[in-house]
Amino acid sequence: MKKFLSLFIFLLLVFTLIGCKETTYKVSFDSNGGSSVAAVDVVKDGLVKKPTAPTKDGFEFKGWFKDEEFETAWDFEKDKVTGELTLYAKWEPVKFKVTFDSKGGSSVAAVDVEKDGLVAEPTAPTRDGYEFKGWFKDAEYKTAWDFENDKVTGNLTLYAKWEPLQVESNVEFSAEPFNGTATTGVGGIGVALYFDVTEDGEPVALENVIFTVESPEDVEFEAEIATIPELGGYYVRAYQPGEYTISLAVKDKDGKTVVCPKTHTITYSSGELASGLSNRAEMIAAVQAIYPGNLAALPDYRENEGVLNEWMIVGKDFVVFDRAGGTTNFGAFFVPFTNFEGGEPLQDFTVSFKYTSLNEDWKLLLSAWTGEAGDDNFAGDLLRILTNRNQIGIWNDADSDSEYMDEGEAKNIPLEEGPVYVKFTRVVEDSTATFKLYTSLDGENYELKITSTVEDVSSLKGDPGAKLTGFCFFSIDNDFIIENLEVSGTVFTLD
Repeated sequence: MKKFLSLFIFLLLVFTLIGCKETTYKVSFDSNGGSSVAAVDVVKDGLVKKPTAPTKDGFEFKGWFKDEEFETAWDFEKDKVTGELTLYAKWEPVKFKVTFDSKGGSSVAAVDVEKDGLVAEPTAPTRDGYEFKGWFKDAEYKTAWDFENDKVTGNLTLYAKWEPLQVESNVEFSAEPFNGTATTGVGGIGVALYFDVTEDGEPVALENVIFTVESPEDVEFEAEIATIPELGGYYVRAYQPGEYTISLAVKDKDGKTVVCPKTHTITYSSGELASGLSNRAEMIAAVQAIYPGNLAALPDYRENEGVLNEWMIVGKDFVVFDRAGGTTNFGAFFVPFTNFEGGEPLQDFTVSFKYTSLNEDWKLLLSAWTGEAGDDNFAGDLLRILTNRNQIGIWNDADSDSEYMDEGEAKNIPLEEGPVYVKFTRVVEDSTATFKLYTSLDGENYELKITSTVEDVSSLKGDPGAKLTGFCFFSIDNDFIIENLEVSGTVFTLD
C-alpha cells in the first residue's frame, strides 16, 4: 500500500510539473544575404532581445521587419511573441556622394552612387574663354576619371580641367600681367588685385576685366573676389591658409573672352590671433608684408576695440576699413616711429594722406603718442576728421572746447562726398608748438585751413610738443579708405 501511494504521489508531481512548464516559441532571423543571426526561443507574450545587427558588404542594415515586403518594422521594446516567428533584415545599398568641382565653370550637381557603381557622366560644364578637357580624380589633373570603368568606392570629388581657347584679338597681356599683385595674404584680409592689359595699345577698362580664384581643395570656405567701387579695382579675400590661384581674362571690343596664359598664386597664412595677442607682432608683420611700405597696413590689433582682418582690404598704397554695417568703434592702424621717414621720433613733422569716407557717420581721430623712443605716452587726439559734420579739427583749434570735441574749425570740407587730401603739420620752436591743417580736393592745390598754437610745451612724454613717437587712427563709427599715408620730418608749406 505504501509503495502504491508513493508511486501515485510521484506521478502526480511529474504531471503537475509538465502542466506548469511555460510555452516558448522559436524566433528566427532571415538576414537576407547578410551575416547569420542565430534563432532564439522566447516565452509566449515575451519580448525578443534585439540581436547584434548583421552585416552585408555594400549595404546598410535598416532594421528587422515582420514581413518580407518590409512594410512593418518589429518593435523590440513593445512587440510580443505569440507564435513561431521569422523576422526579415532590410538592406539598402551603401551610397557615396560624388561632387563635381567645376573650377570656375558652370555648376554641376553632386550625385549619390551605390558602392562599386559607375558615375553617369554629367553634361559638360562651360566657362567663358575656356575649353573643357574632362573630369579628373585629382586637382593636379594627373589622372582622368573613366566613366565607363572607374567604380565609386567612397565619397569622391572630380575636378574639371580647362584650357584657354585660342582667339584672334588685339588684346595684349604684358610680361607681368598681374602688375605687381601681392604673393602673400593673411586670413580674412582682402588683397588688392592689379593687371596690366591693353587692347589696340590702350589700357583695358576695369569693367572688361575678369578675375577668378581657385581655392585649395581642402578649405571649408571658398575665397571670394569682389570690386572696390570707390577705387576702381578688384580684391580677393581668403579665410584659410593655402595657395590660391588667380586667373585673369578680358572681354575684348568684339565681346570675345581672351584668357591670360599666366596665372598668379597668393599664399595665405592664418589670420587667427592667439590668446592674449601673443602673436600680435607676427601678424602685423605678415600684413605689412602683403604690400611692403604701406603705412596704413599696420593693423591695430587689441583685445578690445581693435580692428578685425575681415574689415580690411590692403593695396599697394591704400587700405580699406569697412565693417560692412557694423557699429563697433575700433583702432584701425598704428604707425610707430620706426616706420617714419628716417626711422626716428620727430620733433617737426608732416602727416599726409588721402581720405575717402564709406559712410556718413561720426569721426576719425589721429591719436598721438609723444616722448622718446621707449619712453612715451598718449598725448591726445591731434587731428579730428568729423565726417558727419563735414568739418576737420586740430589740436587747440577754435572748436577744441566743443562737446566731445565734435566740432572742427575747418568748415564745409566735403568729407561725405570725398575724397579729401590732408596734410597735417607741427613745428616746435622756443617752447611753442604750431599746428597747421592743409586740405585739397585734387591732391595738388592745397589750402591752409587752420593754424593753432600751444605755448609752454615741453619734451616730457605725453606733451603735445614732445617728439612724435607714433599714432593710431581711431574710428568712431566711421568706415573709410586711407591712401598714400606718409610721415615726414620735412614740414609742408605753401611757399
